[in-house]
Amino acid sequence: MGESKNSKNNTISLLENSIKEKLTELKALMKQELDYSKLDQEIWKLSKQKFKLEARSTKKFQKYQGLIFTIGFSPEPIVLNILANEPESVYFIYTKESEVILNEIIDETQLKPSYYRRGRMERISAADSYNQVKRGIQFLSEEKAIPIERIALDPTGGTKIMSVGCGIAASIFNLDILYVNNRKYNPEIRRPEPGSEVLVSIPNPFDIYQDDKILEGLKYLETLNFAHAREIFYKISRTSTNPLFAKLLALISDMLYQWDMINYHEALSSIGKIIKLINQIEQNISKIKDDVISVLEKWENYLEIIIEYINKGKREVEKISPLLIYDIKKNADREFEKGIYNNASLKYYRTIEMINQYILFTQFNINTQEPEYDNVPEEYKNELIKKDSTPKKDAIQEIILKKYNILWKDIYEKTNILGEYKEREILPRRIGLIAGVIMRYILGDPNINKDLVFRIHATAEQRNNSIFAHGIESVDKKTCKKLKKVCVTIMKSIQIDSNLKKAVFDTYEIAKLTDYIIKVL
Repeated sequence: MGESKNSKNNTISLLENSIKEKLTELKALMKQELDYSKLDQEIWKLSKQKFKLEARSTKKFQKYQGLIFTIGFSPEPIVLNILANEPESVYFIYTKESEVILNEIIDETQLKPSYYRRGRMERISAADSYNQVKRGIQFLSEEKAIPIERIALDPTGGTKIMSVGCGIAASIFNLDILYVNNRKYNPEIRRPEPGSEVLVSIPNPFDIYQDDKILEGLKYLETLNFAHAREIFYKISRTSTNPLFAKLLALISDMLYQWDMINYHEALSSIGKIIKLINQIEQNISKIKDDVISVLEKWENYLEIIIEYINKGKREVEKISPLLIYDIKKNADREFEKGIYNNASLKYYRTIEMINQYILFTQFNINTQEPEYDNVPEEYKNELIKKDSTPKKDAIQEIILKKYNILWKDIYEKTNILGEYKEREILPRRIGLIAGVIMRYILGDPNINKDLVFRIHATAEQRNNSIFAHGIESVDKKTCKKLKKVCVTIMKSIQIDSNLKKAVFDTYEIAKLTDYIIKVL
């Protein structure tokens, strides 16, 4: 018996690995805009094998003799449900529009005509769907002699109105609800992740609605739409039979929203409230409590370090820490991932600017908001004087200004679009992004070379012509990607604790958190 279970687990693991490998290939083909239909079919075949084996291996698996389905426009969940259960008879509720999907389901599951019956809805209403469920029960219980307790309903296909009627029928006739859900949504392929399907059996129709809404909220959470997730969870908390759990999810969503909005104090304050609530409802979530708190405590430590710098800094430049810079960069990455390129470009631009501010202040003693160029450390002054053709020990600003003008002239000549460069008579009184990179180059920062200065200038100019800067155009993906690459290069200038890097929230961390939550649904 044990060997059989181990054998099944090994097979499931092999299938899961095969799906992951083929998903990697699929993403590559999609990015190249190549045909991936054949590969998609291979993944689907593996998913069916894994789902059937996995569903039947769970302790809670209950095989139903009769199934009733509402048919929408996604055949896959219904196919999987039928394959896992292998019911004796099936009743399909469909519409004129979904008939073609029903035919696909019958073809793929190879159901014999004597095994199923169709019930077509001529008009979409809760009453009609209720009556169709009633006819389905009559067909399965009277004609096929299947006991009512061995009949289950999957109301997740079709329209919301159909689901309402089905919910009423399930409640009146005490039908179990059986449906296929996905543990994970994959934003790269813009659909639920193949291989993450799970068979869900719920005896209470009201609870399935709540769980379905929670899963909907978790999908928004995984795709970084924190505001929408928060709204869904707060609504559930007002009607749920388990309001504290829904409130917990709402607080987590709000905390991530505040963090995403760079409201660090609010986000940190929320973490304390979340941990307090977890301890309050410990009994209901005991099996995931430690895992969730572990994630929250890492985030708490991360935010505390950022806030510590912000609180102790008297001047703006003193509030900037490597971790804050890293967090703004990760924030930009999330915007890029969501396709919000205008916002992403703003944050990549600001990240580069902050790196310059941090390096110039900590290494060269220059505050970009109120630069005192004479404050440059002696070692850098001496190096500049040594390289200058007409060295003057008391004229460090003149030397920097001369080099500054020479490099700007090179930039003008290289771009060939800026016109003729007019030399500056004094050094900048405030140092922006390009001036900051130039200053680092002049002062001998080993992380900056002339080619990188040109590259940063060209990329920044594209961003400067956008609607959120000085132009009227939106930033497209190509331009934003260039700015992102420059940002990644410049990030090498600062050192960040690798353990703290792991604590930042990203799609991986969010997916891990939602996986924990799904375990207690």
